[in-house]
Amino acid sequence: MNKITSKIYTLINPRKLVLSEEIIDPKTIEKDEIIAQTIYSAISPGTELAAYCGIEPLRKNIITYPRLLGYCNVAKIIHLGEESEKWHVGDYILTFQSHRTHFRFRLSDFMIKLNPSFLKESTVSYLYHLGFHSVHTAELKIGHNAAIIGMGVLGYTSATISKLAGGTTFIFTNQLEHIKLIQEKKMTYFPKNKESLKHINELTENI
Repeated sequence: MNKITSKIYTLINPRKLVLSEEIIDPKTIEKDEIIAQTIYSAISPGTELAAYCGIEPLRKNIITYPRLLGYCNVAKIIHLGEESEKWHVGDYILTFQSHRTHFRFRLSDFMIKLNPSFLKESTVSYLYHLGFHSVHTAELKIGHNAAIIGMGVLGYTSATISKLAGGTTFIFTNQLEHIKLIQEKKMTYFPKNKESLKHINELTENI
């Protein structure tokens, strides 16, 4: 088995992004480890642009620089330390790995086996958890009103969780290309302007 060169995006300092290399030797992996090749790695514009520009992170315990970017990864297992009934070479998995071409990974770390038909769509699955956390923290119940500002991926996943929880969900966005999708999900769309406040107060009876 040949050694694998993994290429990893690393932010050395603000505005200094480099593509570093790491050698992975399949002969040295342990029984509870795998080697996987990245298929999709989702970019988080808010987090990654803030880090690139040098904006102070929201969480104080984050290592500032150098730092890795990315946390939504779909990959394919290409080597197993030991064959098992659960995992096989060729399986597709969801992980929290950063932007990199290959990685070495313990089976005890978090990951889920994916349906090959929905790999790209599965890449941002973690963002549904963020929406769930918000709904849970807000103690949203059936019949409550919920407002989601923005219709990016995080806005969409949060709105979906709100709808599933039984909330009357309103989305504020100027991304007109998403209106049809919002209507298909039976959620209410408002443009982000002052007039929308009047309309939503009428619909919710100022609640």
